[in-house]
Amino acid sequence: MMTDFPDLEPESRPREGDTMGVYLEELRTLVGQAVKRDGRGPFSRALGYRNSAKGIRRIEKFLAGVDKGEDLLCRIAVALHLEPNIMIRKVVEELERDCKQEIAARIAKARAEFQPHLFVETERTIPSPIFAAIVSGAPSMRFVPVRSENMSHEEIGEIIRRHYESSKGVIITFGKITGYRYQQTYDNGMKFDTDGRFIGPFEAAAKSIPPMMLSYKGREIPPGVFRNCTT
Repeated sequence: MMTDFPDLEPESRPREGDTMGVYLEELRTLVGQAVKRDGRGPFSRALGYRNSAKGIRRIEKFLAGVDKGEDLLCRIAVALHLEPNIMIRKVVEELERDCKQEIAARIAKARAEFQPHLFVETERTIPSPIFAAIVSGAPSMRFVPVRSENMSHEEIGEIIRRHYESSKGVIITFGKITGYRYQQTYDNGMKFDTDGRFIGPFEAAAKSIPPMMLSYKGREIPPGVFRNCTT
């Protein structure tokens, strides 16, 4: 069953010439108005969902900015009498722009906070098992702090040999240590082998500790909750 929305002001509808950055917010406003007037169940059915509960969940996720699936956008476009292809194109353009801005902001933040360090290269780039990596804090073990970006090959080599010996050549969940990268600046540094011998310079952006989170029944478990556990 398809529903008309006569109470929605024409000037509030998203238009082809609208500025990027507000389009999704305008869509949420329209959907919110429809839900407020007709109720979640009727609007869910207007979107074509036979299972109202499923439709309501997707509506709520869309209004919360979580669900931007193409199939849902098509349903919303039809229900609001908008052109689906134009609407989806504008949403995709907006999301791509937002993604680029977010990446640029992250890089700028990483540059501002950068500190020289050793990055431990391992046989696995993705830890296994993930659960053990999160509980143990293994990803952070691949970063070894150093005092400056102007240390000599000999000084770095000594740090590497001590680290390799104390770790027994292994990073838990990442496997055997295969080498080290002395990240002098955010953009470059020097490579060393596991014996602390200089291999050569490299140009690559500094790596960061990836965000990892455990969840239980859809709820995130705070970091460090297992720190006081004993075996």
